[in-house]
Amino acid sequence: MEIRQLRYAVLLDEHRHFGRAAQAAYITQSAFSQQIAQLERELGVRLFDRTPAGSTPTEAGTRFLEHARTVLANLAVLQDDVRSIADGHSGVLRVGMFGAGAGEFTPLLVDAYRSAAPGIELVFHELSMTRQFDELLDGIVDVAILHPLCDRDDVAFTPLFDEPRLAALPARHELADADAISVADLAEQPFVLAGTGVPDPWRSFWTCGDPWQGAGRPRAEMRSISEGLAAVAYLRVVDTVPATSARYHRHPGVTFVPLHDASYSSVAVARRADDGRPAVEAFCHLADQLAIEHHAVVPGAVRPAPEK
Repeated sequence: MEIRQLRYAVLLDEHRHFGRAAQAAYITQSAFSQQIAQLERELGVRLFDRTPAGSTPTEAGTRFLEHARTVLANLAVLQDDVRSIADGHSGVLRVGMFGAGAGEFTPLLVDAYRSAAPGIELVFHELSMTRQFDELLDGIVDVAILHPLCDRDDVAFTPLFDEPRLAALPARHELADADAISVADLAEQPFVLAGTGVPDPWRSFWTCGDPWQGAGRPRAEMRSISEGLAAVAYLRVVDTVPATSARYHRHPGVTFVPLHDASYSSVAVARRADDGRPAVEAFCHLADQLAIEHHAVVPGAVRPAPEK
């Protein structure tokens, strides 16, 4: 869902009429109606009862509107805060994303930043698995949404949330129909490995440490999410993936099964440690504050535990 849809829902509640609400939003009634209908489809509930005389919120709609107004009020405060950091600045902010980025949280963050810093043009770049930190340090991107999984002195991380991991199995694997499996169930299974150049902690995390080394069975390497899924589907190897990747990257030959005892994967915004430009600091600050209140837009996500 998008921030504008929240605003449209509040306008409709205030005007109780699609035509008048559309006029207040400065868009056509048909476009306004389509946005409300899309919002209802995404939520899976009817928010407004339509009658010839106008529209009124349903019980679910009333509850939704309470949350929408809270979100919009919080965003207004955040946007003022971010503007105070980035005020008077213009230019381009290059945003790198690996895989599914921050999933359902990404459009909320991007929409809020665009509203808070209208003078900054956003450009998006897909990060390479093997060079994602290099692309940040080389200046190809200014900020990156990725899975940190390693400590670096030259990169500053803003943690957003932690999310569950799933096992990616060949569709005909003997465990493909299980409701959930454990890490121990992956013993003796050959893993697809992140390609050469990926930091060792990254590779070790996704293979759950792989203490059994796949019993000497053949393994595969990947340089992208699509290569990894193809290896799982056709080479009978296995992998673990964050839940967002299981929703955003589908493959007919791959089945995703929950791992009930695997440690969660983290998602963060990364920037160069010595990059203090206002546009970069504003993006990271906004991401941090939004994640505190709205990380739950990502199913199963939890806020990271405080560092001791």
